[in-house]
Amino acid sequence: MESGRSFIQLPGVGDAGDRAGRGLDRNRTQLRRRATLPARRGGCDRGLDVGRSDGDAPFPDSICRPCASNGPRTSHQSWRRNETRLVWALERTRLLWIGALNPLSYILVLTALTLAPPHIVPPMREIRIVLGAILGAKFLGERQPKRRLIGAAIMVLGVLCLTGCAADRPPYPRAPDRLADLRVAFAPSPPELRTDDTDDEAEIQFRAAFVFYRRGQWNYAVPAFAEVVDYDDARNDARFYWAASLVMAERNGEALPVLEELLETPFEMRARGLLARVLFRQGKPAEAREAAATAAREDFDAAGWIARYDLLSK
Repeated sequence: MESGRSFIQLPGVGDAGDRAGRGLDRNRTQLRRRATLPARRGGCDRGLDVGRSDGDAPFPDSICRPCASNGPRTSHQSWRRNETRLVWALERTRLLWIGALNPLSYILVLTALTLAPPHIVPPMREIRIVLGAILGAKFLGERQPKRRLIGAAIMVLGVLCLTGCAADRPPYPRAPDRLADLRVAFAPSPPELRTDDTDDEAEIQFRAAFVFYRRGQWNYAVPAFAEVVDYDDARNDARFYWAASLVMAERNGEALPVLEELLETPFEMRARGLLARVLFRQGKPAEAREAAATAAREDFDAAGWIARYDLLSK
């Protein structure tokens, strides 16, 4: 070991400590501050021993000399472990803040992806490189600050080009559809269900189907009412609510034949109001008006549809 050169002597560190000491020869003032804290917390056997190989220590004897009696020298891994303990003792608060804020930044990026278009968020995220260049030049004294700032400005211009050129153009306002209301259907009110005990499978399934019907779960109500008709083909009430569920689910192609089966039943007038919606959705306004006109005198829903059609089509 060269005489007169500074070095860091951890508990039993050999050449690794010499190399680390020679690398930190110019930072004696900072080493004094860092070495004093662990020594005060339990002696030099838990901290750093900073001195000279010739015995001329630059720090008080209470810090350096007790380390001369340390045991066998340890590996470089032990030196790194002690250095980690020292950094944790000095910068504990900052490390905790960094650990807490680092995942928060990623959470903010995920939140931005849900609020903004996905093609805008990644370029904007790269602004962090610009901030890093500015902070490095200001606080860390990094070299060539002008060159870094020029590169950061070019990056900002690129981000603005990406976000501006890729921005979605606002759609042209569409002309209001005056006949849109004629496509809207209203679910017929459910009947009063029987509450007595029965062994009729069709009746049991009919009551169960209205659980989905009242919740507005039309795609579940459709097969439930269809199963009632399979049990008893004469249940036109189940066929009517089957068709109503198909209309509410906007399954017009399936609803049309079911509604046509109801035209010769007691549910004909109520079915014609739904049939008018289906035909109008399929682009047959004349046939839709004719279907509703037949039931306009007996069914309030069909009469209201005819009145809106005549008013809006003018």
